[in-house]
Amino acid sequence: MKKYFIISLSLLLLNCVTFAQTFDTISNEQILIKTDSTYERSLPPNIVLDEVIFEDENNNGILEANESALLTIKVANIGKGPAQGLNVVVNDDFKDTSLVLLYEKELADIRPNQEANIQIKLIAGPYTITAVHKLEFFIDEYFGYDSDPVYLILNTNNNDSELANIHIKPAIVMTDNIEVETKDTLIHISELSLPTIRNNLIDINKVPNSKTARNNSIGIIIGIENYDSLVPVPYAKNDAYIMEKYFKYVLGIDSVYVYLNDDVVGYFFDNMFNNEYGDLKDHIIKDTTDLFIFYSGHGIPSPEGNDVYLFPSDGRISDIETQGYSLYKFYKDIYSLGAHTTTVFIDACFNGSTRSSALHEKHSIVDINEVSVTPRFDEPWKSDSTFAIFLSSSLEESTLGRDSSETGLFTYFLCAGMQGKADSNNDNKITSLELSNYIIKNVHEVSLRSSFEQTPLFFGNGKIELIEY
Repeated sequence: MKKYFIISLSLLLLNCVTFAQTFDTISNEQILIKTDSTYERSLPPNIVLDEVIFEDENNNGILEANESALLTIKVANIGKGPAQGLNVVVNDDFKDTSLVLLYEKELADIRPNQEANIQIKLIAGPYTITAVHKLEFFIDEYFGYDSDPVYLILNTNNNDSELANIHIKPAIVMTDNIEVETKDTLIHISELSLPTIRNNLIDINKVPNSKTARNNSIGIIIGIENYDSLVPVPYAKNDAYIMEKYFKYVLGIDSVYVYLNDDVVGYFFDNMFNNEYGDLKDHIIKDTTDLFIFYSGHGIPSPEGNDVYLFPSDGRISDIETQGYSLYKFYKDIYSLGAHTTTVFIDACFNGSTRSSALHEKHSIVDINEVSVTPRFDEPWKSDSTFAIFLSSSLEESTLGRDSSETGLFTYFLCAGMQGKADSNNDNKITSLELSNYIIKNVHEVSLRSSFEQTPLFFGNGKIELIEY
């Protein structure tokens, strides 16, 4: 089972000179300091904290003043690729300058089907405070394949008069907000029946049912993975399938239409979105219908970089101006439909390259001669307060796929945010700004661990309430 202990006391930085002068760093023959800083992408690892053992000197499960304890954490890689650039991360939610944690922060790479042990020494000084600590542990991996966290609810005791009013309990292991109390002096996490989530992977296939119901709404989902004359877009079809569920059950859209690969040919975009003769026009009641659109596929820039296009599966680059659908025209057309609200999600790369991941190489599909991609846009969100656009990246950046979820990186965090993780103020509602902030932060942080930088963009009114739970 996968467990993390994040032991990060505010003043407990292992690099602190004061601690280094007073205490010896815990040695660990199985884990060596990483000296080679060169890492190469490979198949994804799967790091699990498989077992944690807590041992204190008097075996009562409580860390008392002038006592030390030892945490031993077994780390396993059950994935298909090496776990590289590993760091132990430890956090403590209670500040106590008399409690010291000593451990080696950097770990050697762990190959598939191999294990290593981490040892963390806890030292309670004479002035340790009687308190309850929630220690969190996880392993940070260079390419973002972090382990999931495990928590240790640890009681410290100063043997002072405060104890008369405090019931001190032995340590509790906690993961995914489930607590397990143990009377044993040794805590073996592998023996506890706790749920495991691997690779820090949010299960976006577990689609929740929200309270949101849009009685007059329509959703258009387009996922083009396979193109006749271009390399595929990894996971675009899966993007569409998963978004269909979120459109229906989370956004509460009553009519959802999905178009994949060969459905999107010829003049599909114009025939769908044109405000004069497109099919969508007949389904929109002006100022009443809520319109949602999701697109995953290739985005193509013009050779001069002054325009960018959505592209049908049978499109040819040589005919981009006639077969492609300009974003300028797209925004203008859907704005002219006059929907009550219009929300657009686009997971596409517009810099002339393809979506890439650890398992899928990046390809160049358009030679734009290193010109800047700076198209001219109609900007309906400036005059329409109910118009919102979510783009997976800036127009000059590449986009990434996430192999573990088999989706685009943007789509992955879009779904995770709509699950409720974007609810930053915990009011059981998710606004367009909350969702965009969550997506931008997480996509950008994960992309920085790769060889490409991806920064999603948001345009529109951030106060639109998208979801209620």
